[in-house]
Amino acid sequence: MSILAIETNNLTLHYGDLTAVDHLSLNIKSGIVYGFLGPNGCGKTTTLRMLCGALMPNEGTIKLFGENAIPFSKSMRSNIGYMSQRFSLYNELSCYENLKFYAGIYALDGIKRDNRIEELMELTNLCGFRDELAGTLSGGWRQRLALAAAIIHSPQILFLDEPTSGVDPVSGRLFWEIVYTLASKGVTIVVSTHSMNEAEHCDEVGFLYEGKLIREGAPVDLRATFPGNIIAITSSDPIVLSHQLKKRFSNKLESYIYGNEIRIRIDGDEERLFSNYDFRKVEPTLEDLFVYITEHSDVEAS
Repeated sequence: MSILAIETNNLTLHYGDLTAVDHLSLNIKSGIVYGFLGPNGCGKTTTLRMLCGALMPNEGTIKLFGENAIPFSKSMRSNIGYMSQRFSLYNELSCYENLKFYAGIYALDGIKRDNRIEELMELTNLCGFRDELAGTLSGGWRQRLALAAAIIHSPQILFLDEPTSGVDPVSGRLFWEIVYTLASKGVTIVVSTHSMNEAEHCDEVGFLYEGKLIREGAPVDLRATFPGNIIAITSSDPIVLSHQLKKRFSNKLESYIYGNEIRIRIDGDEERLFSNYDFRKVEPTLEDLFVYITEHSDVEAS
């Protein structure tokens, strides 16, 4: 049985009358990549900040590797790395100087510090940018430097808050390769994202909606729970086609625009209703499932 890195029970946080996180219970295994998936404002960042001790919940408990985390002790914080949406770097310092500064915060010095910095420079391919000022780096390279700073102290748990937001696809893919390398070494990684494609990179995914955990599991298992089938109709003007279809089916059609396609959920032999259209069957995605769940009355913790 896998060791649980993170356990929460009824974790709740209120901002006045707003419930940002609503009785969240989690069991995240050690050494996996776990993703919180959901739209902006669903409670992803608030959850991460509670899990790393930056915010205290109004209700509920947090355990890290079986130990009660509240209040967070110094030793417990030393096992946590956190990379925020806005990279916490000093623009006027070089890559090396930024890492040296963060190493100092965690009391790393001498040979141990220097070896760790060189190790991370190699892991993130920053060796050629050692003396470059952080403020002159492109978004993808700043992202890597911020990751190196977040793990300078070799944490056992790493929290990444929408780490690839605003980064080009190639840099994002290279970033995920580094994440996989860390996970292969036993680091538990918890990442928040609103990208359905990015969630596919995770070992397990939790759907967050209005502060609640509404579904959880491995991406392949989650997709298998989609009810019915999906057909896609490609169109040069999907907005117009969407209006035409909804008018024809009296707005009862379960559909949404996906790029230059209209995706439609169907049951049984309903394909015959679209015999006049050039459609194709497609495999349901996490996005299809998320849209279905949030548009139906069964939006509740699974």
